[in-house]
Amino acid sequence: MPTPYPGLATIGSTETGDLLLINLTRVPALLLDDTPDHITEVCISLALELGMSPWASNVEIITLGFGEELPGLLPTARIAHMRHATHALRDLSERLLEAQQLLDTSHQPYLLLCASTLDSDTAWALANIIDRSTTVPVTLIALARTAATHFPDAEILDASLGTPQLLNSVGTTITVQRLERAAYQQITDASTLSAQSATLPRGAGRRFRASPTGCRRSKPLRQCPRPRLSPTMPPRALR
Repeated sequence: MPTPYPGLATIGSTETGDLLLINLTRVPALLLDDTPDHITEVCISLALELGMSPWASNVEIITLGFGEELPGLLPTARIAHMRHATHALRDLSERLLEAQQLLDTSHQPYLLLCASTLDSDTAWALANIIDRSTTVPVTLIALARTAATHFPDAEILDASLGTPQLLNSVGTTITVQRLERAAYQQITDASTLSAQSATLPRGAGRRFRASPTGCRRSKPLRQCPRPRLSPTMPPRALR
């Protein structure tokens, strides 16, 4: 069955300490204000959560201005890093064109997480293409500095504020969730170590194939001298 809320992610916590999740694929844009470092921490938090979430496995996640290492850390997720916003704009245009040609199929949501500043022309082009998209749910999370002009109805959150602020679309106050760089480094280090530990040594995964005389290896290993059996060797020592 298709996931009912593929873009469900934690945006912050309420005054009572409960986590508040919103379906990002239902909003065209969510804008973040204040310092670039804190905006990046919000984007990293969302990217990691969606990249490891089982219900977001069909969401196309594009990172800009951060997360160059995420595709390698989360190889099973549909996540990609692009260096420039124009590359993402071109990729999105091709995706929408393909969706228009395949009207009878379902299309994955497209989530663009941008921690770098968008120039006015690119922000206008993204707003125009998101407004015209009817087949693919597209969501932009970006800096409000230049994007707010082109997304006048978008929610704006202060990424640096460590106290509750109003989330108008939900009608409640939240403290925005951020993943600090030290915590992110711990996660990336643990993921890298886990990937290295899971790597089999060379030759460990060789298969056996059947032969008339039993099973033998598909490739011979280094020949070892056979142990000499003595009459006094107990039967359980035989292999």
